[in-house]
Amino acid sequence: MTEEKQEGTTDADQQDQSVDATTTDVATTPAKESSEDASEKAWKEFPTQVEAALEYARTNTYDYGPSLRDAKIEHKVVSAEAMSERITRVVLEYWPTEKFKGQSGSEFLDVDDTGAIQVRRQLRTPKESMPWVLVGAAALSVVAALVLVPLIFLANDSPDPTFVAGRTIFVKSEQPRVVSYVTYQGNDSTDTPRTWIIVPEGQETAIAYVELQIFNETSGVVTLAIDGDAAELTTEDGITVQPVDMTNRALWPAEDAVLDPRLEVFELPLWGDKSLESGFSIRGFMAFEVPKGSEIASLRWAATDVANIRY
Repeated sequence: MTEEKQEGTTDADQQDQSVDATTTDVATTPAKESSEDASEKAWKEFPTQVEAALEYARTNTYDYGPSLRDAKIEHKVVSAEAMSERITRVVLEYWPTEKFKGQSGSEFLDVDDTGAIQVRRQLRTPKESMPWVLVGAAALSVVAALVLVPLIFLANDSPDPTFVAGRTIFVKSEQPRVVSYVTYQGNDSTDTPRTWIIVPEGQETAIAYVELQIFNETSGVVTLAIDGDAAELTTEDGITVQPVDMTNRALWPAEDAVLDPRLEVFELPLWGDKSLESGFSIRGFMAFEVPKGSEIASLRWAATDVANIRY
């Protein structure tokens, strides 16, 4: 899930539009002819966008949350429709391949005409059918988990330090990178795809960027105000900085600029007010300005909830 002003224009416009996703019980319900027709039509009319959406979904499984991040996932194309001249919305269903009986999950990805993913949104998470005979056992398991899970975490001296739970959200962080500048692809206010660049303002500073994913594992809607107070990045030298203003610092590079492809981030800026429904996640990157040569020690997420990540 991925946004900022340029992205926010397209993301907000696109996410407000409803998606009619077909519900499928992958274990018991045969595919309907209309669903197969829609899938075949999607492949026929938008092959590039459908292939790009499938490839992105298969290789970026953190959107499916902690419970599915190590599972093998099967995907099915439900439909594809043009949202604008340049954007196609591809709806997918997905489910774990091993010993799964129940209702599939659903998501959509907005893909531009070059195959770049602009927006990804989870619509429904997979729900496994539970035989009533197991409900009592499940209740006992929950009680046991309340006792055992804290003990397991205390005994585990090597948990993933970049996947941290707050009170209401999970925060997953990739390793930060300190670079001379960072670029990304996103639409402008006219829905035109462009290359954007964020550069440091000081001569002795650099850009540190971090790719993040925020999960809502609660039963309600979580509202995130992602702005200059949403996070803090601390260097090994003890310098703490806040994120740069993604709406004002993103520029168009000069037409004759030669950009290093290694400095391109394949996410959109994480910025603005977001409503995150239960079971959904949002993904993007944040940029910070730090002294050149800095090594990053930690990140503190502070939007709605608090999560501290050490690198």
